[in-house]
Amino acid sequence: MKIAALTIVHNERIMLPLWLRYYRRWFNDADIYVIDNDSNDGSTADLGCNIFAAPSIYGFDSQWMRKTVIMHFAFLLERGYDYVLFAECDELIATRGDLAKDIADSKATRIRCEGYEVIHQIGKEPPLDWEKPILAQRSKWYRSRAFSKVAIASVPIHWNVGFHSCGEAVLIDPHFTLVHLHRIDYNTAVMRLSERQGRPISEETKRNHWGWQNLLAAREVKQHWSRWVQPTSSMQPIPEWVRGLI
Repeated sequence: MKIAALTIVHNERIMLPLWLRYYRRWFNDADIYVIDNDSNDGSTADLGCNIFAAPSIYGFDSQWMRKTVIMHFAFLLERGYDYVLFAECDELIATRGDLAKDIADSKATRIRCEGYEVIHQIGKEPPLDWEKPILAQRSKWYRSRAFSKVAIASVPIHWNVGFHSCGEAVLIDPHFTLVHLHRIDYNTAVMRLSERQGRPISEETKRNHWGWQNLLAAREVKQHWSRWVQPTSSMQPIPEWVRGLI
């Protein structure tokens, strides 16, 4: 059974090494693919895995990103992979066992994960120490419909913009968990967002407010954080098996 892991990045010097460290537990470098969208910070140099160079005309272009991932996902299936897993670089897809084996044993053509958002509780938890296991430093998450994504398949997936939904109706498989790390550390989120300021944006993306969370100025991030965290009455403890993932 051949399985590929795929992501797409632009200047992800913090999240990409984490993503690679995690997925290398389950996949060899020969089966790991990074779509590099014009990174210029050195984060995609000498990775040891496969790199697809993918320059975009407008810099941040949600429609281009959607089409690019769909194309590369289908290409890997055509190349002979039985399954392809696509996860953005702040997403960890996990099972309680061996991820690659569980994919191979699933027999599903498309797998929709159960999504959870990990939250840095500002004032209750210290900033993340990236030299230590990161999930062990956070205690709460909440179930997220937005991140309950169709992310693994043996056939093409026709995602909508943002990859949160697709044209195929797929029930959630609770054996597969998608852990979203965008809000795992406030300082890191501010830094990642501030570094994206000034990047050219396609008119279509701006007009439709696609990827709006990636366009926030640093001063807006804390308000954004509170808006998402405070109404979340369903926050629950992160299970120990998840806190030990990475």
